[in-house]
Order: sequence, then C-alpha cells, then structure tokens
Amino acid sequence: MNDNINYFIREFSRIGKKRWIKGIGYGHGNIGMTFENELGKKPDDNYNPDYKGIEIKTTTRFSRYPISLFSVSFENKNADFPEINRLIDLYGYYDKDFKDKKVLFKTVNTIKKSTLINKKFRFQLEIDYETRRLYLCVYNLFGCLCDRFSYITFDKLKEHLEAKLKYLSIVTASKKNIDNEYYFRYYYLKIYALKNFNVFLKLLEEGVIYSTIIGRIKKSGINLGKYSNKNLVFKIKKDDIKRLFDIKYFLNLDNPYENDFFIQN
Repeated sequence: MNDNINYFIREFSRIGKKRWIKGIGYGHGNIGMTFENELGKKPDDNYNPDYKGIEIKTTTRFSRYPISLFSVSFENKNADFPEINRLIDLYGYYDKDFKDKKVLFKTVNTIKKSTLINKKFRFQLEIDYETRRLYLCVYNLFGCLCDRFSYITFDKLKEHLEAKLKYLSIVTASKKNIDNEYYFRYYYLKIYALKNFNVFLKLLEEGVIYSTIIGRIKKSGINLGKYSNKNLVFKIKKDDIKRLFDIKYFLNLDNPYENDFFIQN
C-alpha cells in the first residue's frame, strides 16, 4: 500500500476511536460531512478524489442507498450552451417551489426505457462502440426515437473514472439520534482499487452501473433559486462494488481479530 493509503487508515482509526461524534449538518449527506470535517477537509464538489488521492464514500450498515461514483456533463456538438439546459427546457417539469423554473431528475440505464417523464417521454442510455460515445436516447409515447443528440465520449468517461476513482474507500458508521441531533460512530473501513475502464463499460451495458440525470434548483443558502446541475451521475449498488473494484484492505474496529485475515497488498 502507498503512503497516502496508510495515512488514511491511521486517520480513520483515530476518528473511529473517538466513538460517537455529533453530526455537523442535516440530511443524507450529514454522515459524510461529519467524517470529512474530522479529517480537516472542507466540503467541495470537484473533479478530484476527496482526500490524498482516495475517494471517500460513507454509509450506514443497513442503508440501501447506492454509491454515487462520479458525475459528468453531456455534450452536443450542435449546441451553443450547456446541453443539460436544453434537456431541462425540452423535457423538464416545473419545480414545486419555484413554479416558473423547470427541473429534471430521472434514473436511466442501458437495458430498458425509463418511467414516463411529463407523461410524454422515456429515456434510455445507449453505448455506441463504433463512435465511442454514450448517448441519451429520448423516446415518445409510441416508442419512437425523437432525440439522440446528447452524448458523452468514452475518452471523457475514462478520464473522469480514472481521475476520481483510482482508489475508493467505503466508510461505514452507526448512527443514533439524541434530542433530534444525529451522532455517528465510524467503525468499518474498506479500501478498493479500480479494475479498468472496460469493466466499467461492461457493467454499464449490463445495467449494474446506472445513472441519474440531475438538473435541479438550490433550495437553501446563498444560491437559493439557482440551478445546481450535475448532469449525469453514475451509481452502483453497494453489493456490486466488488465487480468494479478489487478490495485492498479492510479494518473493522468492532472486531480487530477479523482484520489480519483480510489485509491484502
């Protein structure tokens, strides 16, 4: 293991030994914000891994939420403005709070068409190996293709995947609520190494990796009412992580006798 991974393992152990830590935020992201705060890391939403070349994902033992891998923006060689704006304008629906603005939020994959959008359209991803692009296909109620202009190149997908996810850590915590305040105890760490881009494409083709199109509006803070678009976010279920990554290390602070059997070089 490299020095950064060894350092991160020591930091995880230090944080875990503090036991119950009061959460610093609210909502689903609270568990991750609290852990990164303990690391001394400020919140961000950028292209690079979270910490010393390692992407950090946090979860709870029984959580069914998928793991978000990375996000990437659509392209359209004929468009003069961000492609997500065109998709929101054509296929979005009006936000319930900002009724003059459209939003778009839809889960899509390569194996079947999505549920209806605006009672008119269905989305599906298509891998085109000839052009080396991932396309968003839009179908009407009759199943006819009516839009195939939004795409992401393989080169761009590969660049984002390898830059963001060379090493992935899954940090598991217990949580409890005391007087409407959440507390977290971080006890289980897994560190993985990415297999390769061809495996990613294969899992995308099989629907194991899927995506969510996100074009939404900020509901709080200084950017209230402004768009916060992530375009296409790739996701995978926790049980399928081992299909995209090889496990390198895990540490269970609740059962230290288990760890010697699972440390790998």
